[in-house]
Amino acid sequence: MLHNDKFKSEGVTALTRTEQTALAIRSLRNLFGMSQNELAKAAGVSRPTISRLEKLEGEKSIRSTTLDNLMRVFAEHGAEVHFLADNVRIELSKTALVFAANNIRSQTK
Repeated sequence: MLHNDKFKSEGVTALTRTEQTALAIRSLRNLFGMSQNELAKAAGVSRPTISRLEKLEGEKSIRSTTLDNLMRVFAEHGAEVHFLADNVRIELSKTALVFAANNIRSQTK
């Protein structure tokens, strides 16, 4: 497990909540082999919205309904995301792990 204190001592600054959210969205989308278009359609948002949210540049706001819709899509795939005080915890069900493993295997063939 990585801790912000370790990063600070090595000269790496902690991530903002916006950056943490962006990394969680992009990581899960990639884990499940979804394009930005596929995630956008499943969450009922536009592809440019997904693109904007995944960028780590500047401060961005995210509507609570948009975040709820994205988390619903990931939950349907067996992933739970917990935004804690200073970190993000992602829990994957056995089904999600198998799905992700199969996705990775299909990409390496």
